[in-house]
Amino acid sequence: MSSSKQSTDSGSVEIILESQQVPEVEFSDWNELAMGILLRIPSSLLCEITGGNVAHKRKTDGAVKEVIDQYKQRERTQPSIYLQILADKNDLSPSPNILTKVIGRLRSYVTDYQYAYKVDSIKGKGTNIESSKRGARRYLKTAASPLPSDTRIIRKLRHFCDKLEARLSGVRP
Repeated sequence: MSSSKQSTDSGSVEIILESQQVPEVEFSDWNELAMGILLRIPSSLLCEITGGNVAHKRKTDGAVKEVIDQYKQRERTQPSIYLQILADKNDLSPSPNILTKVIGRLRSYVTDYQYAYKVDSIKGKGTNIESSKRGARRYLKTAASPLPSDTRIIRKLRHFCDKLEARLSGVRP
């Protein structure tokens, strides 16, 4: 789980990732780094990421499509941050009510072994019911993790759900 806090007395930002403390970074330095990253994103795409509809614009705006295609091409040769576009066949984003249901299902996947077993068994070979009872989750483990489910991924998933719920709390259904 990641968190950050801004210290008001020293003007610095303390960042904690995966329970490891990263040295404090002055807020002005952090701001300069973040702005540098944001300013490298072409404005046509940045406007859609921050308040538009990337899925729709990808199909209707040649400039946005071109930028996305360039990023897809670049990711073949270098590590890249990627964007997952969550939209239906009409390029509409899910409503707050739908997202609230998704959050509930994500939480159930972690806590309800019977639901997790059903999800894990939908495609290909899933886990067995006994493994599900012990906490195994097909989609919450990594090849490097000896555990039935990677606890770091579970913490990140819970953090994601908490933050999405907080964001949705101020939005109309």
